[in-house]
Amino acid sequence: MSYLIAGNAAKTTLRVFAADTSKLVELARVRHDLSPTATAALGRALTGALLLAQVLSKREEDRVTLRIQGDGELGYIVAEGGRDGAARGYVKNPQADLAPRATDGKLDVGALVGKNGDFAVMRLLENSEPYTGSVPLVSGEIADDLAAYLWQSEQIPSAVLLGVHLDSTGVTHAGGLLVQAMPGVADSTLTRLEQNIANLGQFTSAMRNSGFLGAVAKALDSLDLELHGDTLALEYKCRCSFERSIAALVYFSAAERADMIATGGKKWSATGVGKNIRLAQRKFVVSSSLTTAYWSASRHLPPGSPLSPSAKPWKPEIRPHRLHPRVCLDARADTIRTSVIRRLPTPLLSHHG
Repeated sequence: MSYLIAGNAAKTTLRVFAADTSKLVELARVRHDLSPTATAALGRALTGALLLAQVLSKREEDRVTLRIQGDGELGYIVAEGGRDGAARGYVKNPQADLAPRATDGKLDVGALVGKNGDFAVMRLLENSEPYTGSVPLVSGEIADDLAAYLWQSEQIPSAVLLGVHLDSTGVTHAGGLLVQAMPGVADSTLTRLEQNIANLGQFTSAMRNSGFLGAVAKALDSLDLELHGDTLALEYKCRCSFERSIAALVYFSAAERADMIATGGKKWSATGVGKNIRLAQRKFVVSSSLTTAYWSASRHLPPGSPLSPSAKPWKPEIRPHRLHPRVCLDARADTIRTSVIRRLPTPLLSHHG
């Protein structure tokens, strides 16, 4: 199981967050059919997003999204981490790959991502307003870039370690460590932390040699690490659902929906988790005024479900909506334009007995 731990050290002058994401990153590799170096890049980004969500978010439902755009062959990386432990993400070119570095034999993530570009973090502020902070890429290795973002954009001095190790079977170890210096931290504490991290080497190498908890303990050696009792389960999953996919169909024209009916359904891609959803149907009606809608699916649904074949037409409450520019990571059809989607004030497909 992938999980996250939190604690403090040096008499609460250091905040500590660490995550073992081995299972999570392996699932991402399989879902997206990633090359080894692309696996390391996305795995680091997913781990970093999960750690960052603990630092920057307060509400359980809050999420942090990283968008890393370099000039390397990988293209962009999008990774989302939630304070609840859920993560998802993808890369533009999942099969892009490079030979390991000749100097140390490590996967060359920095070269695949590229050193020229931006590291952006998107999140909601406490007043629910969206905020995006961006800094230039430092190395493309992701951990360096995340530490630079925390310092330049958030004014949080931090040490960040991220890593992914693979063998011929897939991901064997993946994880990360984020240590945040709090006000009043002693110079001697920071010096000791720097020495520990230098002696630790690669975080996944330490995980392989000493285990996850052992690697964390070595990084905070002689700094009186105190871990909180609870751990947070981490999961690679998406908020996509059959109902949400159907609701998104209102953004298609009548002609496009008619074409879907004529061709026996439409395959949708849940890009963030690498899943495909096929909407095969017998009847689907959405009037031009959006005042009546119902769906009869060829798949089995629970009795009484508003989406079951026996469901009667129903009239959802339709109120004026506004255009909300954002990229949708949930359900995307090959013809939908995701640069602008309509955000309805209430879910279109809901049923109240």
